[in-house]
Amino acid sequence: MGKRSSAGIRFIDRYVGIPLLILLRMGRPLTRPLFRKNVCTAEGLTKVGIVKISALGDTVLMEPTVTALLRRGYCVTLYLGGSNYGFAKIIFAHYTHDAPHSDAPRTHDAPHTHDAPRTHDGKLHIKRLDKKMLLRLLAGRYKEQLVFDLGQWTRIEAVIAMLIRANKRYGFRTPHQYKHLAFDAYLDHDPYKHELRHYLDLIALAGVPHNHSRAFPVIPMLPPWAAPIATSQPYIVFAMFSGTYNSYMREWLPRRWKELSILLQQDGFDVIIVGTEGDSKTDAYGSFIRFIHSAPSTYSGTQVIDLVGRTTLSEFVGIIANSELVVSVDTGAAHIAGALGKKVVAMHGASYIERWGALGANGMQIALIQADVPCIGCSSIGSDYRCNNPICMENISVATIYSISYNLLNRV
Repeated sequence: MGKRSSAGIRFIDRYVGIPLLILLRMGRPLTRPLFRKNVCTAEGLTKVGIVKISALGDTVLMEPTVTALLRRGYCVTLYLGGSNYGFAKIIFAHYTHDAPHSDAPRTHDAPHTHDAPRTHDGKLHIKRLDKKMLLRLLAGRYKEQLVFDLGQWTRIEAVIAMLIRANKRYGFRTPHQYKHLAFDAYLDHDPYKHELRHYLDLIALAGVPHNHSRAFPVIPMLPPWAAPIATSQPYIVFAMFSGTYNSYMREWLPRRWKELSILLQQDGFDVIIVGTEGDSKTDAYGSFIRFIHSAPSTYSGTQVIDLVGRTTLSEFVGIIANSELVVSVDTGAAHIAGALGKKVVAMHGASYIERWGALGANGMQIALIQADVPCIGCSSIGSDYRCNNPICMENISVATIYSISYNLLNRV
């Protein structure tokens, strides 16, 4: 799981992506499918492609959209980049019959979540966007009847959507991004509407009804998900890192995480820190580890367990599935926890809760925290920060997060 929206990717996306979109727009007839009858294998299913390059949280949020398409008999192919591919194999395992595997013993039994519908008439395929696929895209090997680009701003996703031979393409028009040039029809992206609703509304634009679709994502509990370690105490997960461009704008001060861990350990919980290998090289991680080593980290037999960069995706999900609570910044861990039916405390700084907040079957178990400062919402598309002083995160106190966490933990 690497950082999305890195400076290099942003540069290529802006200065290469826009000219490519214009060129592809001019040569649009060449990107149409070479066949008229669209079938999925021999079953006569309408073929649909969904493009999404980055962000685990976004992959969670598109689950109701994928489910809605499958329930209505579409043959859906997900074109996913990087870690999204492996993650989608986990959360959609009940459709692909490719359940995640772990040899580690279960530690705490996690309750079953609100199961996603198992009966459907469609088919689901998941493809990884890598160099080999890029060559196949350039050769016109992939053909769909409908293509949906679920990206909010990345022009590279729109370019991929155009390289897939399709009858119609759908996506979003976001101010100053120009990616709508790729689409036959588009929706104006609303910064105050939740992304999950955006995705459902986009397929509705193509005539796919979603009146009875869930308004929250679900990851069914599929054994043998398990935490890869044995803990003597029930544990709480800390997702401290956002893993995105200018990540410090979304992150809480390391000393506050340390103060919160002490309070929760005194209540009898172990604390597990999760993150990617890239997160283990950040200043925030180094600062937190120094805080841990500078003061006793064992209270009432509890401990702080550092698993940053040391888990697979399946183990990462398993750790969350077996936890008592997840305390997170605005990142994919909060969305995963909500979809698993876990208790969540999520801190939001520059991004609107109304648009990016975690969702789940039991909304009473999810607490979304945002400081009351006038500049809230300065990040509309996830990378367009317009300040260098993240007072939005600084104004969230340890006392607030601990109080909310305590109440959730003691709520039956």
